[in-house]
Amino acid sequence: MAKTKVVDGQLASMAMPDSTYTLSGDIAEVVARVIARFPDKLGHLANAKLACLKRTSKRAEDTFQVDVAGGAFIRSDRERGIDYTYDAGVWFRSKWWDHMAVAKREAWVFHQLSHLQSRPSGGGLVMVGHDVEAFADEPVHFGAWDDQLALFEANLDQYTPGLGLGRSTAKGPAADAAPLN
Repeated sequence: MAKTKVVDGQLASMAMPDSTYTLSGDIAEVVARVIARFPDKLGHLANAKLACLKRTSKRAEDTFQVDVAGGAFIRSDRERGIDYTYDAGVWFRSKWWDHMAVAKREAWVFHQLSHLQSRPSGGGLVMVGHDVEAFADEPVHFGAWDDQLALFEANLDQYTPGLGLGRSTAKGPAADAAPLN
């Protein structure tokens, strides 16, 4: 990650509501650590100018959802033409970030950074979606760190490629059941 002076609480100059997104040094530290830890997957971000933002909001959510409580973004050519400070960035809701253990923060950062991939033709970044609810290599590195991944992992042993999940019957799970529709 390209070094940019980060002042905690400084308002970020972005096309986002200034009052809710602020630069965060602790997020920047975790982002740099995760990029360095996974050079094969995230090395293309090592020299990117990334904004690391913390978002405060009055919105109340009772359950954590990875891509609702945080996100990744790429600035448009127009925005970069106005201000060259950042190419892209990640943001995290302070409600969740501030109470999360270090390992979960790293997993969450890894998830959001995985949305920012090199443009196949070269010359910049492109946003990508998930392999499934997460990225396929996320649980390899961090385990089932999120409730959705834990549910996925719990049901994985019931999955048969080409057949889907077996159905439960009075006799127990059906290994050769038809796929669920």
